[in-house]
Amino acid sequence: MKIRRSKVEGLVTEDMLRELRSRGYVALDVGVLVRVKEGWREGIFIQLSSPPAQQVCATAGIDVPMASEYASGERKETFSATVGGRLSERGLGHGDQWFAAQTQQDIEEAAHRIVSLLDQNEPWFEQFRDVRDVAEAYRRQQAIQPLGENDSWKQVFVFNYACMLLVAELRVEATQWLREAERVIRSERALDKDARARLARVKALLESI
Repeated sequence: MKIRRSKVEGLVTEDMLRELRSRGYVALDVGVLVRVKEGWREGIFIQLSSPPAQQVCATAGIDVPMASEYASGERKETFSATVGGRLSERGLGHGDQWFAAQTQQDIEEAAHRIVSLLDQNEPWFEQFRDVRDVAEAYRRQQAIQPLGENDSWKQVFVFNYACMLLVAELRVEATQWLREAERVIRSERALDKDARARLARVKALLESI
């Protein structure tokens, strides 16, 4: 019997959790599992293909909840792979791998194979010892340039990086990168609503340091 599309992501992660619960993973939302570390989270979430195909793939990585709170001014109980990418046998962030998810047997096999991919990529997670490591991986992944060399389209990345440095309690560096975020935002000829909100957050954080 074919599984309803609306149930696929939840069913896959339910099966995955049977294998991952003993390793510290918990369900955060439908299709999302996380493992809480000191200041950051490791996580994995399931993505469903566009119809008419009914396949799933997985994205895994790390986020820093407090950095997201600094950036938005709000606490959000969601996970996004701030650093990471889709899972495949080629490595995390090096392509994707899709699995059929039409029947219960498909669901069980997809869950098992995704957990196997996560196991294969475990060394990637082991490189992170603290939030500073996460921040530097984010800087490399987003190709953030040295201070004074970032263009306006990098403003989100620069700001997020500054917020991670704040979480890492690197206040001098965080201040420098918040100033860089302010410079980059102001380099726009006209600020849209999002840019104005981001600039307000930058100012608030600079005043709080």
